[in-house]
Amino acid sequence: MTQKKTALFYGDSNTYGFDPRGYVGDRYPAEVRWTDRVRGALEESWEILDDGMNGRVIPSSDLTMTALDRTLRRSIPLDLFAVMLGSNDLIFTDPHPTHAPQKLERMLVHTELYLERHSGGRDAQILVMAPPYNLEEGERLKRASQALGFLYRDIAQRHGYRFLDVGAQEFSLAYDGVHFSEEGHRQMAEFIIDELSD
Repeated sequence: MTQKKTALFYGDSNTYGFDPRGYVGDRYPAEVRWTDRVRGALEESWEILDDGMNGRVIPSSDLTMTALDRTLRRSIPLDLFAVMLGSNDLIFTDPHPTHAPQKLERMLVHTELYLERHSGGRDAQILVMAPPYNLEEGERLKRASQALGFLYRDIAQRHGYRFLDVGAQEFSLAYDGVHFSEEGHRQMAEFIIDELSD
């Protein structure tokens, strides 16, 4: 029997499965969330781990990098580390489109070194996912979120990481223009299943 591979999907509220229709940070049920759909579809070949957190920005401070290290420590050995972050950096901290990619590149180099040291000889790959476009926070922010796809692709190419531009897929978003709708979660799941089935 072929040994299962292990993937960790690390992200923000769209990885957590936030349902914006709720009043207090409700979460879509497991049967809706894209991570759980992927887990069910690929259960014979992949162990799917996920760490999504509402409001998460790209780790860059000592505190957030330490939290990332704890997540990696709990998850290793890994065959794939996949990250989809950047939306909250544009919304809450800095809408300039080049700053989030600079933070992401530092985080990914840190992660790559961590996995090389601690992943038990496994050749862990990194998958960079550009997040959905922000459609409801003004034209400047929309253009900045679209630019992340090009800038993240460049990072992936320079470092030999895998890359997916989720935003370019125009998956269905909820009324807030930020979070996946139920249909968006289905579309995202199919997109990731195709990627991991290759």
